[in-house]
Amino acid sequence: MSTRSRIVVNPGSGQRRVALSATCDRITVLGAGQGAREERVQPCAEQRLTVRRGRMAVVCDGTLSILEEGESIAIAPGVPHAWWSTRAGELCVEIESDDAPGGAQDPVASGRISPWRSWSWFSHAPTGWAPSASR
Repeated sequence: MSTRSRIVVNPGSGQRRVALSATCDRITVLGAGQGAREERVQPCAEQRLTVRRGRMAVVCDGTLSILEEGESIAIAPGVPHAWWSTRAGELCVEIESDDAPGGAQDPVASGRISPWRSWSWFSHAPTGWAPSASR
């Protein structure tokens, strides 16, 4: 049985998240400096970040690395890290984790950040974005 994808767009940050499976998300951002710039820690499981399109900077435990398309980095549990796009244009990153969704490491569940709201494109809105009917 296949898992249905859920697409969530956050127009404030310009991020688009697609849940590929229970342990893998694909995040797309547009523009240099966009991404998860605020340092975070995955306390219980290793995370693997793989660049699918674009170029990404990663700070992992104070060390800066630049990843090109097709390159990956594994981040051990408990290691502070942040990532962002280094170029204008699109950065697409797949994030895999051994954690089950909704655990203590989930920043939304833990209250460290606000949950994303689902948004849909509506061409008549002055800004181009309008909240979907399913809030």
